[in-house]
Amino acid sequence: MSYYTHVTFEFSDEPPSAEDVSKVARSWLTAQNLYAVDDVIVLLLRGWTTGQTDFKGLVSQDIDGLMASISAQFPGIRFYVRGMGEEFRDVWLREYENGAIVFKLGPFESDA
Repeated sequence: MSYYTHVTFEFSDEPPSAEDVSKVARSWLTAQNLYAVDDVIVLLLRGWTTGQTDFKGLVSQDIDGLMASISAQFPGIRFYVRGMGEEFRDVWLREYENGAIVFKLGPFESDA
């Protein structure tokens, strides 16, 4: 698992507004007692509006939980998320719809 993760976002339809996503994200991050909530939201909204961002300190499970909570609030829109960590094999793909992961691939464990 990587400390730095590059994440890309795509959507099956028009994505929810950054303002609406910010409210959901803040609630979830606060409930998880994650640090630097404001910093994470800034990075999330950058990715939400440009299609990509870099998170520092969030592992794939954190991003999974965050995206599932956002997806649950916006039914009918499929969210496509791709994460790439610092290590070559630290890659993963997720599709979320109605708050559930509907497709999951990675992150991959090293055999060596």
